[in-house]
Amino acid sequence: MLSKAQRRALELLTEAINKAGDVPPVCDHIPSNTRCVAESLWRDYCYKGQIANSDKPDSQRQAFGRAAETLLDMGRIGKWGDLVWITR
Repeated sequence: MLSKAQRRALELLTEAINKAGDVPPVCDHIPSNTRCVAESLWRDYCYKGQIANSDKPDSQRQAFGRAAETLLDMGRIGKWGDLVWITR
């Protein structure tokens, strides 16, 4: 089960991909025809989309880091280099 911050981070990743995602060149590490965004863009969406309970930069950075790491560990997102995508 996802926490509130993890759900919000996943929603914001979906939004970022829908608005700015691109299919990268063929790569053995990214599923073919998968739209991705740069992790930095997703991070910006999360900071602006309030995934933390505070506006303090440190709180936002920590909330994003925890959410991104957990979503990756759960297999909900994929990451290669700076590119991220939704896996399911």
